[in-house]
Amino acid sequence: MEEKEEEEYAVVPLNAPGIHDATDILAKYNRKDVHWDHVNDALKYDILLNGESLPSTTETSLRFEDLAEGDYCLQVKAISADTTLFYDSEWSSYNFTIDEDKIKGFKFDMDVEYLTSEYVGYRITPADLDATYDCSMIEKSLFDLYADMSDGIRRFVSIQRIEEMKKWWEMIIVTSGVRECPQVIIKPGVEYMIFAYGLKKDGTVTTSFQYTTFTSPSE
Repeated sequence: MEEKEEEEYAVVPLNAPGIHDATDILAKYNRKDVHWDHVNDALKYDILLNGESLPSTTETSLRFEDLAEGDYCLQVKAISADTTLFYDSEWSSYNFTIDEDKIKGFKFDMDVEYLTSEYVGYRITPADLDATYDCSMIEKSLFDLYADMSDGIRRFVSIQRIEEMKKWWEMIIVTSGVRECPQVIIKPGVEYMIFAYGLKKDGTVTTSFQYTTFTSPSE
């Protein structure tokens, strides 16, 4: 009886992992969070930053803290768990810049000028009066609730919110100069948060998230 020949399979490379920016909008501008796609049949991932080797990892994310100003190239390669079936992947690359201006940003002065149990008047003055920014006021308990949820914070300060706006308006309206809200209706005995952050018209955030809080008088 003739024995069947074992079927041969061609060895192919693993898929190169796509790299994505996962940096939270509230992070310092000299921090960078990245993640990459999980690659089936990968044992681990080799990593290079500007050509220098970093420790290999089985994770699919990485955080860089307190990066110096400059240009960076992150490269990730999937290493095969079984070289009889798969070669290692090609290197994937992700380029990013740490901008000193973004690290420094500009500051906001936030002043509560009028306050009763029913109304508040406040003013936001950016250090750069020509810069554009987004600002708002919300009950702090609500903000904290969403902040504790996965990606919830992005509902308030984020490209995500801007992207949602783009679906409905051709122009994104942002503020420049002094923002005055002379009379806003509020609830008695509630803590509120006023926040602001620099924002370009293309949706690029240019400063750290800044806020102040106040509590309305009880009736």
